[in-house]
Amino acid sequence: MKDFEVSIWCVIYNHRDYLKDAIEGFLNQKTEYNFHIYLHDDASDDGTSEIVKDMAQKYPDKITAIIQKDNLYSKHPEAGMGQYPYIKEYVRGKYFALCEGDDFWIDPNKLQIQVDYMENHPECIMTAHNGIIYNQSNGNIRTMSPYDKEQDISIEEAVMWYKGNIPTASIILRTEAYFREGIFNNSCQSGDWIIQLNCLMQGKIHYFDRVMSCYRANIPGSYTVTKWGDIKKRIPIRVSQILFLITYDIYMNKEYHNIIKRKINQMVEYIFIDAGKFTNEEITDIFNGIDYFHENMSDEQHEKYKKYIQDIRDVVLKYKDTHYCSQKTKDIIDKSKRVYIFGAGYYGQIMLSKLLYMGIEVSGVIVSSGQTHVDMLNNIRVYELHEVIDELSGSCVILAGNFKIRNEIRENLDRLQQVDIVEEVYDFDF
Repeated sequence: MKDFEVSIWCVIYNHRDYLKDAIEGFLNQKTEYNFHIYLHDDASDDGTSEIVKDMAQKYPDKITAIIQKDNLYSKHPEAGMGQYPYIKEYVRGKYFALCEGDDFWIDPNKLQIQVDYMENHPECIMTAHNGIIYNQSNGNIRTMSPYDKEQDISIEEAVMWYKGNIPTASIILRTEAYFREGIFNNSCQSGDWIIQLNCLMQGKIHYFDRVMSCYRANIPGSYTVTKWGDIKKRIPIRVSQILFLITYDIYMNKEYHNIIKRKINQMVEYIFIDAGKFTNEEITDIFNGIDYFHENMSDEQHEKYKKYIQDIRDVVLKYKDTHYCSQKTKDIIDKSKRVYIFGAGYYGQIMLSKLLYMGIEVSGVIVSSGQTHVDMLNNIRVYELHEVIDELSGSCVILAGNFKIRNEIRENLDRLQQVDIVEEVYDFDF
């Protein structure tokens, strides 16, 4: 046996019906080194804690039970993935693996594969892999596939989530990287996202296109159902993600500013969608209830981020009903012969509605050649790119496809002469 150890940290809350699968997945790991399992029960009230205690008694050399009397997450939701200071007193392995109590590992070689890679690649700070999603409500199963092949993950990919996020249960990282003094306070509830971007400041993240874990969706009482499924709670979560990105941008000396700004625009668009279901008074109440202040933040920082929250609120209130279009885009439209929207999906339909609302004449909606599409949107013709490519000279083309394919669309259009390619940017300065 090799002399280093992997610490497996399992975050648990009311997982009585699922926890045994998670523990079995841990114990079934075939490795050339020691690993230890920490079952952290955050004051469950459904009998989960008894399972945790029983398993720790049954496997005293493999499992440590940590039972909280009070629910820490409800008091510190910003801590994300249980990253509380006291964890340091337990975790002592060279590597740190994460899994929530309602997820589980399905490949007994998972730990060996990931740790072997990091042992052989000292520049690699974290590894992750593909997984499956099991829908608890209807039994459907699909692969997550955030990336198409085995690869290192770039900061752009980690920020944008073009094809979704990596499975939380896939994460293994160097313990010293996890506990490295943060560049920012944990203001964002998307804890696994923070971990990824933190690791990318220290080295590389490697992704294996191999299915080795399972994520259960639609679990009653889960974060996804109770937080993400509640619009009034989802808006503050998105705001916390934006604030996190602002802090990250500052720390990275704005090296990735354009990428981060694009992600923030995407999140503001999402907030618009949710905000459309509320009155201005309700939106104001939701934003007034967002308290960014937490431990270790100075009064000056608090005031700065309070202003960011107010600025986001003002943008949402100003444009959620009146259809936003930036002055820059309007100026380009004014000097263009024709206006096209590239993308007939959700974003394209939103942009088309905005322009028509403002009385702007739209010559057509464009989709990639060969793509299946409707013939008309709001009485505007939908063309495949090859059908209008000779008419685009002097035109304005507004990118409104899914964010994950906009780079590809831009590359296809960049080779055309005298075409202004526009992507909306909201009037939110940071």
